[in-house]
Amino acid sequence: MKHWFQNILVCAAVVLAAVPASADVQLRVGVRPDTLSQCSMGHAFAAIANTGTHRIMARLCLRMVHADSTIIGPICGRIALAPGERRMRDFSFLVPPRMPVGNYAIVVNAFASDSTSDRAAAPFVVIPGACTISATPGSTGDDPDRKSTV
Repeated sequence: MKHWFQNILVCAAVVLAAVPASADVQLRVGVRPDTLSQCSMGHAFAAIANTGTHRIMARLCLRMVHADSTIIGPICGRIALAPGERRMRDFSFLVPPRMPVGNYAIVVNAFASDSTSDRAAAPFVVIPGACTISATPGSTGDDPDRKSTV
């Protein structure tokens, strides 16, 4: 019985002394402006970083939510990150004319090969907007490739 207890103490000491791998996945995501009208342009930004000292492989999943429901996604992909590496992407997008008014968020989840994970969300609001269709000067608005249905 005495040896059994000593073995448990030794195992506990080894486990407590073990230093975990120092890698950590971090996410940031944003939408500007945070209030967008229908038919307006928005700008999105996303960044992922490995703040640790070991190379990691991360699985990223992006989705858009509205009223607690996923309306786009999840769209997933994988990315390898060296220690201290950060990658950023930004893009502009058009709010569709028929997008329902309300609260939305772009949500990104990351799951890394070192068992770390992170989640980031960028909330934004869609409000009613005046949508206009611009035509080129002299245009009648008819589509020349449109087939007659008569």
